[in-house]
Amino acid sequence: YLLAAVSDPAFSPSGEHIAYTVSRGDRKRDEATSDIWSVAWSGGKPAQLTRTPGASEWQPRFSADGRSLFFLSDEGKDEITQLRRVPARGGRTRRVTDIPGEILDFDLSPDGRRAIVVAEVGLNVGDKSDTPPPIETERFVFKRDGDGYLDDRTQQLFVVELDGGKATRLTTGERDHWHPVWSPDGEFIAYTAKDRGASDRDLNYEIFIVPAGGGEPRRISTFEGADNDPDWETRPSWSADSRRLVWVEGGEDKWFYYAPHQKWYRFRAFPSPEGL
Repeated sequence: YLLAAVSDPAFSPSGEHIAYTVSRGDRKRDEATSDIWSVAWSGGKPAQLTRTPGASEWQPRFSADGRSLFFLSDEGKDEITQLRRVPARGGRTRRVTDIPGEILDFDLSPDGRRAIVVAEVGLNVGDKSDTPPPIETERFVFKRDGDGYLDDRTQQLFVVELDGGKATRLTTGERDHWHPVWSPDGEFIAYTAKDRGASDRDLNYEIFIVPAGGGEPRRISTFEGADNDPDWETRPSWSADSRRLVWVEGGEDKWFYYAPHQKWYRFRAFPSPEGL
């Protein structure tokens, strides 16, 4: 209980400050909780920006102007993870989103006006009843470590207006989505996705891009295996001109997780946005 774990470091746009997550054990609740802290790059006394003994905050990201910090938090009566913000120098936090499904990940747009978030969608999403409804499934993958039995829910992408919190769903279908990354020009979003059905029997994750304003997603990976498997905790990365994308590629499915994925990389050049 005396140990603190530090994670999620993020530079401010000016490079003068670093925001990060500090996790500690809570003796009374017998579980770990986390808060957002900040420290000057030049050193000095760190500042604790959030104080929620019964909840957690994590994954801090500075706004484009450096005046605010956005982060994920399960604070609130419903304990459903949402996007929140706090002044970079500290102060009262404010809830940004109100999406029924828990937000699992996010990325901020280059202009600082929007965020792309991953949130759960499904028949029983948001249900916090003491007696949950029965789960009926025909999926090959019907159970997952940390989540238990799986129902019909999927992980979809939403574009959120940071002023007002309006959320617009960007993706649909029986497909899960992970690790969205906004292109530097603000035009596109890259992400990892995987279809369900027959794809439950393989590790064929794919890389897609989709216009940030909505449109048909386009698959850009061609390898019949794991492209940017979410379990690796890596994200696709855009070049500064938004014309290239790099991601980690795994080995063939027959090698399962023993493939040397860290040695495989794929670089893919894109035509100009007019050509997409």
